[in-house]
Parts: sequence; C-alpha cells; structure tokens
Amino acid sequence: MAKGPITAEQLAAHCTEKDCWIAVNDKVYDITSFLGRHPGGKSMLLLCSGRDATQLVQTYHPFTDAPYKILDKYYLAEYQHQGEKFEGPPQHQKFYSTVAQKVNKYFQDNQIDSKWSMELIYRSIMIYSFILLGGYLANWVNWSAYHLGLLTWFFAVVHGMGQALFGLQIMHDSSHASLTHYPWVWQLVGVTWDVFTGASFYSWLNQHTIGHHVYTNIRGMDPDIGNKDADKAELRRVSPSQKFFSYYRFQHLYSPLLYPFLAIRFRVTDFSINSTLWNGPIRVNPSPFWYNVHITGKVIFAITRILLPLLFSPLSVLKLIQVFLITEMITGAWLAFNFQVSHVADELVFFDKEEKAKCFDKDWAVLQVVTAQDYAHGDRVWTFLCGSLNYQIVHHLFPTVNQTHYAKIAPLVIDTCKEFGIPYKILPTFWSAVKSHFSFLAKMKDPEYSGHHLYPAY
Repeated sequence: MAKGPITAEQLAAHCTEKDCWIAVNDKVYDITSFLGRHPGGKSMLLLCSGRDATQLVQTYHPFTDAPYKILDKYYLAEYQHQGEKFEGPPQHQKFYSTVAQKVNKYFQDNQIDSKWSMELIYRSIMIYSFILLGGYLANWVNWSAYHLGLLTWFFAVVHGMGQALFGLQIMHDSSHASLTHYPWVWQLVGVTWDVFTGASFYSWLNQHTIGHHVYTNIRGMDPDIGNKDADKAELRRVSPSQKFFSYYRFQHLYSPLLYPFLAIRFRVTDFSINSTLWNGPIRVNPSPFWYNVHITGKVIFAITRILLPLLFSPLSVLKLIQVFLITEMITGAWLAFNFQVSHVADELVFFDKEEKAKCFDKDWAVLQVVTAQDYAHGDRVWTFLCGSLNYQIVHHLFPTVNQTHYAKIAPLVIDTCKEFGIPYKILPTFWSAVKSHFSFLAKMKDPEYSGHHLYPAY
C-alpha cells in the first residue's frame, strides 16, 4: 500500500496498461490487475487512468453500486484532490441518486435494456449506406453524361450528412459505451470512424468523454469552451474572463461562416492532440493501439477520398475538389450547429477561469442541467437529425444510456428537476435553439456583458 495522500501529479504518472491507477471519491486505487476483468473492457479504464474518475464511475454505473465494492479490493491510498472536486450541498447530491432510481425503475419495469435498441441498428444501416453510396455516387459517377449533373452535388450532400449522422449517432454512442454491452462493438465503430472520416476517435474520446462531459462549460477545463489562457486571442468570446478583441464585435456574423470548416479543422488538430498527448487542458493518455488506428485511418482516408478519385474518377479535378468541399462543409456545419446550440446559448451557466474554485463547490449533476438546453422534444425527425442531442440534459446525466431511450426518460428527469427546484431549459424547436446560440454570441460581443455565467441560487 502506498503512502498517502497521493497528489494529482503522482496519480498522472500511472496511466498505462502495466501501471494503472484511478482516483474515486478521494481514494486512489491500483486497478492494473483488474483491467482484463472489467465487463466494459480495459480501454475505457485506460482512458480514465491517472485521473480523478469519480464522475465517470458515477455516470457510467448510475444504476448500481457494484463498482465501489469492487474498487475496495484495490485500495492504495488517500487522494489529495487539490480542490478540484465537485462537492455540492446534501440536497443536490440527493438529486442524482433520486433521478437515477427513477430511470432505473423505468428500465426494470418495462424490461428494457438501457444499452440496446433495434432502432439504432436500423439507423446505423441507413447512415453507413449514406456514407458508402453517397460517396460512391458523388465521386465515381459522371452524372453530367446523363444530363443530371446536379445529382453530383446532391450525393455530395448525402455523403456529408451521412458523416455527420455517423458522428452524432453511432460514433457518439460508442464514445460513451452506450452501444450494446460489448466493448468490441464500440471499438469497431471507433475504427470505422477513423477509416471512413479520417478523424481520430481516440482524440474525440479525450475531448468529449474525459473533458467536456466532466467539466461542462468550465473555461480552462472543458476543451469545447476555449483555451485556458484568458489573454489569448480566440475565434469567439464565450466567457467574460476572455480578453476582449475588437473583432469579437462581429462574432455573431462570422461564426456561421466558420462552422462548416469544423470537420476539416478536427482532422488537423487531432494530429497535435495524439502527438503532444494534450488536448488543451486535458492530458491524453498514451495508447499505441489508437495511435496506430489514427495513422492508418488518415492513410486510408487520403487514398480512398483523394488519391484514387484523382487517378481514376471520371470527374474532372475541379469537380472532385468541389465534391470534397461540399461533403466536408456539410459535415462540419451540421456537427458544429448541433454541438453549439446545446451549451453556448442564452441563460446557460459558464464558469470562468478565476471562478473554477467556486464551481467545484457545486454538485456535478446539477451543473449538467444548468449548462445545457434541450429543444424539439417529441419531434422524431429532429431527434433523428440531431442524434437525440435535442435531449442534451438527459444525455449528460445518463451518457451510458442508448440515445434512442432519451425521449422516454426525459419526463422523469424533468419532474425530478422540478422536485428539487432545478431549472430545466427546453426550447420548442431546433431553430429557436439556433437563435438562442447566436443571441448569446451577439451579447458577448459587448465587452461589458458578463453573461449568465454565475451559478444561480436556488
């Protein structure tokens, strides 16, 4: 048994398959010998190794206390969390256990597997078809020869939407291990994501699962909310702690022009993330397997999407460039708009760099509710197109639940929020959520506007 307390720096040094420690509830555990026996596979444990995994263990096992009993066998020492731990008053700590009990009862009473749904299988078949058929028909058929040249652009759009829906649905659920109980399934999906899109699944796991979901809207810790350096110029101002630059006055006008480039940008930045092993403030654990997948995926993408069409496609080089840009900009725009409207919007809570200490005095589960907004509840078309992210709050509280169940358990979450006096924001349509996003950007162009960033008192 190690001498404690163990600091965050000491914990971070134990993040490999042969030396794997995690911290949960102020205790450090050496789970190296448990990796091969973890029902969820060793990859997810390695992803959170060398870190405080309290919130991850809680939200990935919301309906059972079995993990805590297992962890007791591997206790090593006490953990010195250095203030970066969510506390929260007792009544708010009770909020998550209460809503989890209600959701668990729903699945048990209806004999529903929270990780399984035939609907998502049907969606997956459709999405893979969009990617494969859309990509083939856009790049390899000369529709102009049949006087149907516009079909080239149409299938480029189909291909782009296929990639976006892949990201919003199959890949997103896989990154949260909510696509079946079999780890090899979500790992296989991750590999196909790299191969089909040329973007790194492992980079996404670190940015989204480890960073964004644990530290939602906390500037300096959530990679989605900008750089931790308050004085550094960025593309947008979304936090009062950011140094003001004059071009922010136009951010609500130029931002929608930048969003279509998100997919291309992500493919570039994941090189840096996987090589430096840092994603902004998030430390990335080394993973030889996923690094090899990352490189292999890039090579296959470059060959199938660029080299082979240029060499053998009946389309001209100019038209191939146009097809590529249309596809990627459709993908980028649809992903960006869906991600941004959920967390960067009016009346949502943000914590600035200097307010982080205050943030960690709050309850993590309540923080997930007040930093997100829902929209278009009950609309099956938009639920499909948004990958169920219109139930964003439900997703953040129960990321390990398959997205096709969100609509059913949302009323349980809403009722529990009312019971505890926690505001739950729902907008009627996707377009009202878009309006809320750009309204917020327009307000943040004013250097004196502080935003709705302080944690509300209730």
